[in-house]
Amino acid sequence: MIKILQRVFLIAVMLICTISTIKASSVSGKLGKGEQSEVLNIEVVRGVVLDENGRGVSGVVVSDGFGVYRCGADGRFSFVPVERARFVFMSTPDGYEQVGSFFYRIDGKGIDGKGGIGNVDGADELVFKVVKSVAARSEFLHLGDTEARIHKDWVDVLKEYVVYNRPAFVLFNGDICYENGLRFHARELTSGNLGVRAVYTLGNHDLVDGAYGEELYEELFGPVWYSFNSGGVHFVNIPVLQGDRKPSYSADDVYAWLKKDLDAIPVGMPVILMDHHFIGYGDDFLLKGEKVSVNLLDYNLKAYLYAHYHINLLERSPRTGVTTIATMSPNKGGIDHTPSSFRLIKFDREGNLDSEIRYASLKGHIAATIYPANILGKQASAKDKLPANKKLSANENESANKKLSTNENASANSSYELIASVYDTRTDVAEVTARFNGADYHLQKVSEWTWRATLPGGGMAGGAVVTAKFGNGMVVKGVTRAPADIGEFTPRKEDAFRPAIKWVTSLGSHTFMTSPLLVGYLVVSATFDDNGKGGSAIHAMRKSDGSVVWRVPLLNSVKNNMALWEGTLLACDVVGNLYAIEALSGRVLWSKSLREKELHPVYTQGVTVHNGIVYAGHGHYLTALKVSNGEVLWKNTAWRGGVCTVASPVVEPESGVLLTAAYWTGRFAHNAVTGELLWEKRDDDTRIADNSPVFFKGRFFYASPGHIMEVDPLSGKELVKHAINYTINNNSRPVVTDKLFIVGTTDKGVAAFDRENGYKELWNFKTNPALIYTAPYTKDFQMTVESGAFLDRVDRSGESLRDGGERGVAPGSGVEGEVAPGSGVEYEEVIYFGANDGYLYSVNARNGVFRWRINLGAPVLGNIVVSEGVLYVSDFAGNVWAIHLRAVEPKGLKSDK
Repeated sequence: MIKILQRVFLIAVMLICTISTIKASSVSGKLGKGEQSEVLNIEVVRGVVLDENGRGVSGVVVSDGFGVYRCGADGRFSFVPVERARFVFMSTPDGYEQVGSFFYRIDGKGIDGKGGIGNVDGADELVFKVVKSVAARSEFLHLGDTEARIHKDWVDVLKEYVVYNRPAFVLFNGDICYENGLRFHARELTSGNLGVRAVYTLGNHDLVDGAYGEELYEELFGPVWYSFNSGGVHFVNIPVLQGDRKPSYSADDVYAWLKKDLDAIPVGMPVILMDHHFIGYGDDFLLKGEKVSVNLLDYNLKAYLYAHYHINLLERSPRTGVTTIATMSPNKGGIDHTPSSFRLIKFDREGNLDSEIRYASLKGHIAATIYPANILGKQASAKDKLPANKKLSANENESANKKLSTNENASANSSYELIASVYDTRTDVAEVTARFNGADYHLQKVSEWTWRATLPGGGMAGGAVVTAKFGNGMVVKGVTRAPADIGEFTPRKEDAFRPAIKWVTSLGSHTFMTSPLLVGYLVVSATFDDNGKGGSAIHAMRKSDGSVVWRVPLLNSVKNNMALWEGTLLACDVVGNLYAIEALSGRVLWSKSLREKELHPVYTQGVTVHNGIVYAGHGHYLTALKVSNGEVLWKNTAWRGGVCTVASPVVEPESGVLLTAAYWTGRFAHNAVTGELLWEKRDDDTRIADNSPVFFKGRFFYASPGHIMEVDPLSGKELVKHAINYTINNNSRPVVTDKLFIVGTTDKGVAAFDRENGYKELWNFKTNPALIYTAPYTKDFQMTVESGAFLDRVDRSGESLRDGGERGVAPGSGVEGEVAPGSGVEYEEVIYFGANDGYLYSVNARNGVFRWRINLGAPVLGNIVVSEGVLYVSDFAGNVWAIHLRAVEPKGLKSDK
């Protein structure tokens, strides 16, 4: 009895000494594998952290997920884990890389976990092994919501990126997903077959059937919360608090451990938190459990990495100084139509971050176009020309500056513009050159995808050969030719009609679904920047030559349509900042944040304007404001919920009804003047609300994933609901006439239906497979068309008879602008649209017969605009194209200021 009491006393003393937050412990003697505490019926845990020379590493932090402990000077540790503990894990120390696993399982379900009990100096104990980092790799990959269970191309592309670039680790930020997805990732995307550390966070769809929600995840990946150090930064991985099945832990469990873990690092060490969900933003990162809370701002929190929303978003909060980053997956389109992608994040020892989106999955993509540039009055750049037949190298820039000869300068007066789209997901582009008329030229990089050069005249028979060299040593060649591929039935004047490129302006950053807007002598477009490097802006260019007149930087990205009212330009960015800009000067008249202390759902719908009122915002921050001064007239209180959509809001002018939407939720109609909710549709055929609605003759028209709808604006009655054999969860604004309903699809290009004959299908024009996927969950060679088409009328010479007016677009109407067919002139109806395959197309609107196409080299996601015989279109690479639709340059264009 006395011996038992003595033993109990000794174990109690041990608990007091070791369950403290941090306790150095030097262990001697042996611990039998089956030895357990008679009081708690659990094992006493002893172990050691060894370097590559077999020496103990001092000060390394280890944990059972509840207590946090530090190794002694000899690298050894000893503690009694709590009864609920299932793992012991090491927080990989700074300056080292783990060898093998960072954890052991101790709950009796395979004590070897991902390693096993080692034998060191004759003692059975846990052995963690590390090696000193030879070269600091202060960068990692971030991706989320892969939701994959089958091996496809994106897996190979991701692995190849890792091989070529060797990041420190790859972060799979949760929802990988369900049992099949968990097992697939545990088989295909591990540290072993990636060659670098694979870090997994637990997402809501990773909580699956079992004794508790995270059971299978633990079996495959280990503990659901832990930390590690890399490049002077402390990374902390925490799980979701709720999901498809109930977890065995609580918020208090996670936050109690988190506070101990953060208390264990040096004061001021930068911290990056990884969590599938995004919590605490509205409370300035005060994470609250039932009894336990932790204020992350008490520590040097630099960034919060998350996923869940299927988007790319980066925000540097001016309020807290914390960078928050959400990242998409490389195998499908995002819910806000974020392109398939993953993110490279670079960091330094102060915790400063640099982001680079890698759009997936492109291998050696190159598409080049050459066109006469004399309309711009440009000359070939002397520094672009290289000696013929001479290879380029990093040391040969001097030769690239060789002066043009007198004859070359003379021929340059009729020069050519060469624009190339070059990209590879796996590796950077090192240089791009062109061989043209026997000479070699160096192309200048003007944006992430775009390279350009001005070439001298002298004819362009055979075009130019463009050579791209990539960082992995790969070389890809492409051939340019006359811009347009002409169809057999294209109307021609003396067989000479071709659409002619007037100018192309590269804006330096990407453009999403923002259509060009025409005002006076200007064309206005917007660029987005999901890397937070200052590329989010609105740009105005001259119609005559594409030269930039003004640029307004924005707080974040504008990703959908802008609007005009009496000379005022309206735009809203993804975090809800609304801007009013004097269109001709670029002067900001006013700006207003539509919400506070929240980022989600992001706003990707664009704005609309009616009778001097601008409408912007989603759900509870859907707001109507006066264009003149930004005064709020009403704010929606009738509904909230859902997530971001790209379906643009629109006001039907006869009824004064505003129609807006929320993805996964439905469509909502408001009185545009009062804000009263008139009706809503949340049924399964409507709630996937991506397609932008239009109005035509007093009705709303839009498509759902499997139906075409005609809806009465005031009552919401579905006047027509016609089933179609297409998937439409893409943005493509329909074209509507008395005869036609034409819309881009998610999966099969563009389709046309006969309204006069019960919506009988007339034709289907299939594009090439998408270069990148945008529509939610789309993958596997889908022929997606996000772009809204423009309906035109052309005479038999190919000349446009359409008078689009100064603006060239009447937002929301099914047929844009006024049609002027002419008197007694034979004409055909044609449509222009862009596609995710990088082409701009023209087809006959009545029968779908191909007329012409131009390879822009980057997806076209916004609507097409036509005015005064010139087509304007923005591509994803951030290039604005002006294209003549007549055989000769149109006369009477408005003069520049």
